[in-house]
Amino acid sequence: NINMADPNGILVPHSPIAVDRWKPSPQTRLYFLTHMHTDHTVGLSSTWRGGKIYCSRVTKALLKQKFDLPDDLIVQMEMNIPIKIPLCRDGSISMTATAVDANHCPGSVMFLFQGYFGTVLCTGDFRYHSDLHDGLGAYEIDTLYLDNTYLYPHCVFPTKEESMNIIIGKIKQKNPSRVYVALDNLGKEGILFRIAHEFQCKIGVSPQRQKVMELCDLPRMDIFTTEKSSTWISVCSKFETKKYENENGVMVILPTALLVLQKVKNHSDNVCVVPYSDHSSYDELVSFVKLLKPVRVNYIVKQISGGENVLTNAIGTMPTKDVSLVPIPEKVKQWMDEAKNLVPRTFTLKAKKRKVPDSDESAERSDLCVTSNVQKRAEQGATEDMVEAKQLLVDIQNYS
Repeated sequence: NINMADPNGILVPHSPIAVDRWKPSPQTRLYFLTHMHTDHTVGLSSTWRGGKIYCSRVTKALLKQKFDLPDDLIVQMEMNIPIKIPLCRDGSISMTATAVDANHCPGSVMFLFQGYFGTVLCTGDFRYHSDLHDGLGAYEIDTLYLDNTYLYPHCVFPTKEESMNIIIGKIKQKNPSRVYVALDNLGKEGILFRIAHEFQCKIGVSPQRQKVMELCDLPRMDIFTTEKSSTWISVCSKFETKKYENENGVMVILPTALLVLQKVKNHSDNVCVVPYSDHSSYDELVSFVKLLKPVRVNYIVKQISGGENVLTNAIGTMPTKDVSLVPIPEKVKQWMDEAKNLVPRTFTLKAKKRKVPDSDESAERSDLCVTSNVQKRAEQGATEDMVEAKQLLVDIQNYS
């Protein structure tokens, strides 16, 4: 009932559906994009003509800005509103698709598909939150494509709100003359809003990040300024931390849950690593799967050896149900076969080089569960990191 990840994205079997997959596929007609982090857009370019792309309103704005795609190639989906999509020429067979807030980064969504193939939920990258996701328990999920980035028992870290409390507490405790928050170009904006509110100051950002946030239609854009010298708190990239970490009176906030997997080294006392994550923790993933009771689970991220047993050990036996693949209706099959004529025209053009803001917060994922060092630590139980995680829970109590 549990299958390992396909690194190229998702192809829903016996259907015309692809999610975060931009490589040639002979029978794919419907393409869905969960969010704009670059590990989910590999293969997508300004020359894309493979088919319409379904995504959220914010992702559509970022997609057009980065790849300059024509408006009629992108279908905007509103949160929690099912849309009906015809699966054949005469429209007599259709499916429904629903976008659900993934609580990962601006514009990120899960996709719930319902049709002749059953009920399928693709989480994309997500952070479980009961208010957003418990309603999904009302559906009988046949297949769940799960963001298993932190599906390891030692991956215990605070909620987003608890992590922000830690950040505020650390700044007050250290009382620096200048603070840098190390972020990528898309995601974790909630930290900046919380800091600005707590300290009643503006946050310095690059013009590049300012543009990305404007496209995300975030509230209170007036708290940001591109004149970094006019404020004592600014955003820097993760690659700039070395530049600032040894300066007197400077504090660098590095919000990443990498700490629970891999011991962070080579940072000075001026760098404060806080386990803020836009991915679900182990306990949250177990709760989510228990809520949904899917018949089949497919992992999105490559799991280390033995990882396929983690869920089974945590929740026991999966529901029993015959989920044998239903034959593709003949009209749908004919419509899917027409896609074969689109593939050569789609992928033979050479993409133009454009200088655009990179909405890449995917470095967090690439640093997480896939390095051999991390895998080794995970297999050994990551005892040291569990001790650190317990200390972080103490910090939560101190600063909540």
